[in-house]
Amino acid sequence: MVYASIKLLGVSRINVLMRLLEAKESNAEFQTELMLFREHFDSMYSKQFKSIKTYDVIDNMRNSLLHGETYWQKLYGVLINLICILVN
Repeated sequence: MVYASIKLLGVSRINVLMRLLEAKESNAEFQTELMLFREHFDSMYSKQFKSIKTYDVIDNMRNSLLHGETYWQKLYGVLINLICILVN
C-alpha cells in the first residue's frame, strides 16, 4: 500500500499526504471514497470559501483546531470522516 511508503517519507502536512495518496494509490475503492468525500466536503463548504481546494481547507482546519485558534463543532465531523476513510 502506498500509505506505508508515504509514512516512511515523514509527511507532516495532511494536504500533502492526501494529494500523494490521491495520486499514487491504485486501490479503486479507496479512490472512489476520496472522490465522494471531496464532493461532499466541497458541497458543504462551497458557500463559506470562495475557492475550494479541499485538502488545503482541511489542512487549515486541522491546524486551527490543533493549535487552539478556533473551536468549530462541525470540523470534528469532517476530520473523523476523513480518518475513517484512511483507516478503512
